[in-house]
Amino acid sequence: DSYLHASRQNFDSEQTTQPQQRRRREMSTLAQWVSEHGVKFHEHIQLTSNNDETNEEEDWSMELTQSCTRGTTLLTVPKSLVLSSNHILTNELAQLSSSPSLKNMLLQGYEQHLPEFSLLYKLLLEKSKQSSSTWYNWILSLPTAASSTSSTLYMNDVESSCLPSFALSLLQYEREKLHVFRDALYQICNSNSNSGIDLDDESIEWAYYIVTTR
Repeated sequence: DSYLHASRQNFDSEQTTQPQQRRRREMSTLAQWVSEHGVKFHEHIQLTSNNDETNEEEDWSMELTQSCTRGTTLLTVPKSLVLSSNHILTNELAQLSSSPSLKNMLLQGYEQHLPEFSLLYKLLLEKSKQSSSTWYNWILSLPTAASSTSSTLYMNDVESSCLPSFALSLLQYEREKLHVFRDALYQICNSNSNSGIDLDDESIEWAYYIVTTR
């Protein structure tokens, strides 16, 4: 169960550049959303923004304001709110288990990545529902599509040639996996015209980034 085009800037010695404003994540409604859906935080837990100005986008984390004893429950999330790959595969994608798209993934040796694919599919599906999705406010709080461009997946040939051989092989594997995921999404959504999922590269790459970094 399973519960990236590098950002570049051209520099000119005769041109001065203004610092770019950091991209802000929509966190204002998240606290209300988690409260309404039964998420429980320990009283000494708080959300904190990373103040590192070198980051292009705000980075958030949870921290304790006071020490707690070992074994203290800090966060409780209702099971109904968990995006579970097992649940998605046995319910929402069950009717597609024999589809050519998923069979193709298995034939290419990506069976172990079906949990990731199911989460990618579910995330795009819920995003397409916008405010009617249970997870709408949580999705808004996630890193933006632009953040996915920081992934090593988008290294150019010169950059990737500088990687050690093992790191380069991992990069090539991730690129192939994204390609297989994209093809499977195309086939699934084309066979289900009512899915409403955005199939543009930016949306798919954003979802892939979220699933592989959460």
